[in-house]
Amino acid sequence: AQYSYVSDFAENRAMVADNRHMMGLIDRDGNMLIPVIYEVVEYDCESGNSWVRNNNQWALFDYNGTQITDWHDRDECNIEL
Repeated sequence: AQYSYVSDFAENRAMVADNRHMMGLIDRDGNMLIPVIYEVVEYDCESGNSWVRNNNQWALFDYNGTQITDWHDRDECNIEL
């Protein structure tokens, strides 16, 4: 298997993880939207955005997987997971 974990699809997006426990985001066709290189990826189907953690810093990515904020400490972000 390519991934050790695949979430249910929501809004044609699914969070995935590999055997190193690194996460990313794919679309229903299997296209990689957010590479499987991050500690945490949390997709929010209400906004279509994903909160992504890397080196204990958080950034927001849009529906297409483009980073839309700089990296910040969690307490500097309005994250509701």
